[in-house]
This record gives sequence, structure tokens and C-alpha cells, in this order.
Amino acid sequence: MKQTIKVTETDIKQGKCQDALRCPVALAALRAGFIDPGVTRLDLSYGDGAAWRCLSLPGEARRFVRAFDLGETVQPFEFEVTV
Repeated sequence: MKQTIKVTETDIKQGKCQDALRCPVALAALRAGFIDPGVTRLDLSYGDGAAWRCLSLPGEARRFVRAFDLGETVQPFEFEVTV
């Protein structure tokens, strides 16, 4: 099943650089229904109630996380993951 994650301007403003739990992508994933999401430059990890899962981020999300962590200007965007 595919799920869309929408990173908003609010996520960007409230996000914290180099913080896996407060990254704008993690905040957007939490809003999208993922449990305890954490984000690295490559992956989205989350709980599903029984176990931890890890999904590879698509290229546009990886580029966003990298740019955000480097303090570059980023814009809202959305991407899909397969869960």
C-alpha cells in the first residue's frame, strides 16, 4: 500500500536540523499516522504496534533531509512510500 507524506511549511518551521525525531519529514510522517517515526538521510523508521519497520526514503526526500540538515532553504513537498 502506498502512503503520501506531505511536508508542510509548519513542519519545516518546527523541525530541527540533525534530529531524527524532530526532522520535518518525521513530523509529517507522524501527522500521516506513522507511530514514533524517526528519519535519517536514507530511511524512515517507525513502529507498527508489534515491531519496528524501516523504509528507504525516495530521492526527493533524501535530498530534502540533506539540505535541511545543512541549513539550506527548503520548500514544502510531498512523497510516497510503500508500507
